[in-house]
Amino acid sequence: MTDIAKILGISKLIWLNYRDSELEQTMELRSKLITLIRRFKPDVVLTVDPWLRYEAHPDHRITGIVVSEAYLLSGFPNVNHVDLLNGLEPHTPNFIAYYWSEKPNVYVDITEWIDIKFKAIMEHSSQLSDSMINLLKSVFRLMGEKAGCEYAEAFKVLTPSTLHCNIYASEL
Repeated sequence: MTDIAKILGISKLIWLNYRDSELEQTMELRSKLITLIRRFKPDVVLTVDPWLRYEAHPDHRITGIVVSEAYLLSGFPNVNHVDLLNGLEPHTPNFIAYYWSEKPNVYVDITEWIDIKFKAIMEHSSQLSDSMINLLKSVFRLMGEKAGCEYAEAFKVLTPSTLHCNIYASEL
């Protein structure tokens, strides 16, 4: 992961020390994520779409759900009140963006960055077959067609109000 971070220009990684395919949906994990959101105060949170119908990897589903919960709850002052005692204020990022969503509502032109993206992806080549890598490139190209560019990434972008008691969130 450090090689991938370097390729992408990421200077700091925070490891939560969970093993591959052993992640569990716990209050402890959610609490850690809420604290990180309050500490770093991001404008945007990115995560995998946990509601992707045919996602079979448990870490992907669990990550998406727990990150969604943390995103929503990080702005609630009565949640993780220990953070407040430690000087961290509630913080709600502007929106959460789900990648690999069946119903994207935002497309981002990545044409300029496609080579860097695939250089980073190739660092995971032990987990990806050639056909999967070709599929990824085709998906980015298809999303680009929808966005009016060569390559794009598609996201389902939601705000806190769409993640709490909103029956129309999937239609946004």
